[in-house]
Amino acid sequence: MDQLAEFLEEFQRETDRAAAVLAVAYLESRLEALLRAKFVAVPKFVEDLLTGQGGLSSFSARISLAYAVGLISLHAADDLHSVRRIRNDFAHRLHGLSFKTQKIASRTNFNVLQALRDKHSEAIPLPTDPRKRFNLAVALLLLNAIESRIRDMPKFQEAAGAVVITAEQF
Repeated sequence: MDQLAEFLEEFQRETDRAAAVLAVAYLESRLEALLRAKFVAVPKFVEDLLTGQGGLSSFSARISLAYAVGLISLHAADDLHSVRRIRNDFAHRLHGLSFKTQKIASRTNFNVLQALRDKHSEAIPLPTDPRKRFNLAVALLLLNAIESRIRDMPKFQEAAGAVVITAEQF
């Protein structure tokens, strides 16, 4: 079983709080992989951006950059920010939250779910349970907005006509 399938299987069995935290952890790691696939292969610069206090070390910054450079759609970016807000809700309140809590449930109207259509272009009936909506949205975001883009990402190429400067020229 591949890493994505293993994640989705485990993710389904978690408590609401753990599911929100795990979803962001996994989405963030795959979004980082998408950005790394786009970036130049110069580890020092990439690591400076993505780790520690780097400008792209937060999930929010990674989402915004991925959208800004055209790696994900606006709808996917909005949905990823909604998942992030749900995780933050769970992370900052120690108890008393579930996907049935109004504040959390109201955040589960994801764009990726509204776009689901059958082969006749009819809207697919969606689960009414907020946790099921969250689970489905996370799976679709991973598959359609991130994993497919990583797989199809062309490797970075230096600009045509780029001047190569050797150490002797300094």
